[in-house]
Amino acid sequence: TGPLNSVLEVGSHRGVSTEAFLLHAEKVVSVDPARDPSRFRWLEKTYGSKLEMVNGCSPQALTGMKPGLLDLVYIDAYHDYASAKADILAALPLIRAGGWISGHDHSDLVPGAGVVQAVRELFGERAKVFSDSSWLVKLHD
Repeated sequence: TGPLNSVLEVGSHRGVSTEAFLLHAEKVVSVDPARDPSRFRWLEKTYGSKLEMVNGCSPQALTGMKPGLLDLVYIDAYHDYASAKADILAALPLIRAGGWISGHDHSDLVPGAGVVQAVRELFGERAKVFSDSSWLVKLHD
């Protein structure tokens, strides 16, 4: 499938996954209201214009983004059901046909545990869940 053109990360905290995406994508948009400032200064200096930082919370921070342009959305923000579902629903129109939506903390052991319910409700068996509690869904072409 080749390199990713564009990734949106909802919830970036210390930027570990942000950097992983920057290694493989042409552009990464990171949405978070409370990211680690020193870590992100380093990422910005290292990766330059490949990284766009949006200070805010999803889904509000996603309004105004152009639909259908993203290859991948990765959701790792609030873990309660209402927030997880709202983040997923806000992100879906932004992903191109055949793109991917993914996230973290698909586990009943995570405080809030709403990610499991939201992902099951919206994607059912289409969601692949991995041993590290990440989840992944390929959207239809």
